[in-house]
Amino acid sequence: MLALQPIDSSAQSFIELGRTTYGGNDYLLVGLQPTTGSEVGTMNPFEAQDAADFFGGWLMTVSSREEEVTVVEGLRDFQPTAPDSYSNLWIGFTDRDDFGTTEGNFVWQNGEPVVYTNWAPGEPNDAGATGEDWGEIWTINPADVAEPDYISWNDERDTKTNFAIVEMIGVPPPLVIEVNPITGIAYFASTFAGEDILSVTLTDYQVRPDGVPFNVADWQATNLSARGVDAMDPAASGQRWEVIDNSLGQLIESYLLGGSEMVPGERMMLGKLFPNGVSEEVSADLTYAVNIDYADPERADSQAVIYGDLVQVPIVLVDPDYNDDGAVNAADYSVWRDSKGSTGAGLAADGNGDGVVDDSDYGIWAASYGASASASDAKSVPTPTAISLVSIVSVLSAGWSGRRH
Repeated sequence: MLALQPIDSSAQSFIELGRTTYGGNDYLLVGLQPTTGSEVGTMNPFEAQDAADFFGGWLMTVSSREEEVTVVEGLRDFQPTAPDSYSNLWIGFTDRDDFGTTEGNFVWQNGEPVVYTNWAPGEPNDAGATGEDWGEIWTINPADVAEPDYISWNDERDTKTNFAIVEMIGVPPPLVIEVNPITGIAYFASTFAGEDILSVTLTDYQVRPDGVPFNVADWQATNLSARGVDAMDPAASGQRWEVIDNSLGQLIESYLLGGSEMVPGERMMLGKLFPNGVSEEVSADLTYAVNIDYADPERADSQAVIYGDLVQVPIVLVDPDYNDDGAVNAADYSVWRDSKGSTGAGLAADGNGDGVVDDSDYGIWAASYGASASASDAKSVPTPTAISLVSIVSVLSAGWSGRRH
């Protein structure tokens, strides 16, 4: 897992410490932004509700034992406590009458039906003079309690403070890896359209080979660090991309104080990951972290959002040789230009195989222009308006990298 420090997710006081996924939804571990010199704060149940609203979700509902164990374990390493410690966590279970229920009849705050409960023995007990109306997940170090009893539920009072689990509709990973099979060069490609997300800023990534081994030496010479992508100060640690690990087992780059911003339709060259002529389906174990700039001004921009967690992610093999002559040149552009807007299966200029010939397929061609068998063969890229059937009048740089800050 990438070691990221929590960053304030908004101008307000709520902070996302990390997230995990289950069943297509995202689950955020949320606390209060610390003041200078203090630790990340816990919240009372009213603040937890405000945090859920702020992040565009709801306090977690639990429908099965599998869901609660998966989510609690997935968020464990993000808790600002010792590695083997657990915190109690607010969920959206309550018996307050302002949620249309009565004492002892717990309901989910978002109105979902109750299909599963996991109360600890003797709970809920509405203890104390003020009573207890809010459900929390009780977690105990599993080394001290036999599985699966280390997770159970308790009811708590208004003044108790915990971290909270905010559940929300999952956001598809905004970046995928594409690989040019001719050159073995890999690219991060944006998958968002700009309607919900304006941009993402990549700050860390880690990949491990699965099947086809990485070409470590060539990656070392062509990665973000080697190319000085978006460096604020090429000589200063933390102000540029830096290689954290370049072993055969994994490749890691990180940008401590910055990152590389990507907008819809943009690609950023990751480096030459694979040998020339990759012809088989390739995949990798991938983790990456991004800051997300949402289009909705009412929604908190998310920072240090981690995708993947070393889950196997298929890699898209892109084919920029649209006329199959063994080279990527102006003739391939002509094929793309003449078929732009076409839809269907097996289109010659559908470089990413998504069934439509569009600007993303131009990007695939442009990123590989001049390539034949090696990364060093890449030439400057003609713009669409500059290409004619007779000549290429002007050229652009082939460095498809993240936007400069």
